[in-house]
Amino acid sequence: MKRLKRFAGAILFPQADITVNGPGKTALTVSGGDNRVFRHSGSGTLTLKNLSVANGYYHPSVGVHAYGGCINSNGKVTLDHVSLHACRAASVQAAVRGGGVYARDNVYVKYSEVSDNTATSSSSANSNGGGGGIFGLKDVTIENGSTVSGNSATTGAGGGVHAFGSVLVIGSTISGNTAMRGGGLYARNLLTSPSNTTV
Repeated sequence: MKRLKRFAGAILFPQADITVNGPGKTALTVSGGDNRVFRHSGSGTLTLKNLSVANGYYHPSVGVHAYGGCINSNGKVTLDHVSLHACRAASVQAAVRGGGVYARDNVYVKYSEVSDNTATSSSSANSNGGGGGIFGLKDVTIENGSTVSGNSATTGAGGGVHAFGSVLVIGSTISGNTAMRGGGLYARNLLTSPSNTTV
């Protein structure tokens, strides 16, 4: 497996819509080291396909919110045949959202794994935060055999997923996630999981 490690901050995408297509999630890992991996400042969709994203760590100064340990988007995020794992977002006296990925819009996950990511905060005012694996300010959809597992949020809600909108899970597995509220999933609006789903 090839590994690309970041040394000077996140890879920045200012475009509204952009797709990053790798050779396969077992063939390429983009690693953050002591940095966030991807920062999408555009308002469209950041699509990641056929790669792994790992070991991102976003830990801003005291009092600054930590949004997205590996991926932070001002718009939507799509993960397609992606492994997103071992990412961390940590804050001190501020909110934390999305240990793995944070999006100000929708998050769409298909044929992907989101695992072993963490969102930690020392603030008691993090009730609107959490989302150890995924945090979406709108809706989150997880389908096509995706897995969200082993993620955690020490404060807030949603060890695996936290959505301000709705969560739809189809033909996928949500397991082994932990949080103070909503260990697997937390949705402010509607949570839908058909019979071919394990939660």
